[in-house]
Amino acid sequence: MGSAGTATTWPAFTTRNISSGTTVEYASGVAQTVSNAPTYENLTLSGAGAKTAGGSLTVNKVFDCQASTFAIGAGNTLTLAGTSNNGIGTITGSATSNVTINGTGDFGTLYFTPATTVQTFTLNRGGNGIVGIGSNLTLAGNFVKTQGILDIGNNTLTLNLNTAACGAGTGIIIGGTTSTVLLGNLG
Repeated sequence: MGSAGTATTWPAFTTRNISSGTTVEYASGVAQTVSNAPTYENLTLSGAGAKTAGGSLTVNKVFDCQASTFAIGAGNTLTLAGTSNNGIGTITGSATSNVTINGTGDFGTLYFTPATTVQTFTLNRGGNGIVGIGSNLTLAGNFVKTQGILDIGNNTLTLNLNTAACGAGTGIIIGGTTSTVLLGNLG
């Protein structure tokens, strides 16, 4: 939806259903709001304009962030249950936004803008699925690791969180030879 100079929004239909396998693309070259309804099967964010979530949103299959930036928005949750086909785009969070990764198998890699903080990062990836983090990330709240592998690569993961939430589950954190996990403000 959208074009180089027009930021089209999701139509205001009473019922919003997307057929299985459908890809919705927000492609504007100017700032654009990504509708939080309905749940997306495949979501592509492209075009030079920044994209901002219009509320908490869910993508069941492919999340493809080709846009310059995608802002989750304060108080919103980005839930991804499929895979990431992340291009050159980055994700921006806030101390009150959340990221949840569900599903099974390997996920791909998410890239966050420098100095991004999110409140809670939930990892619930079955089949020992690997979720990559391609940039530094700070958690202001909890790291809920039900199952799966969080690969931080050669980046820094800062955990300012509730230790009870961090200790639960079978998920693990792995990294590269120059990765860092910083622990602070543990309750």
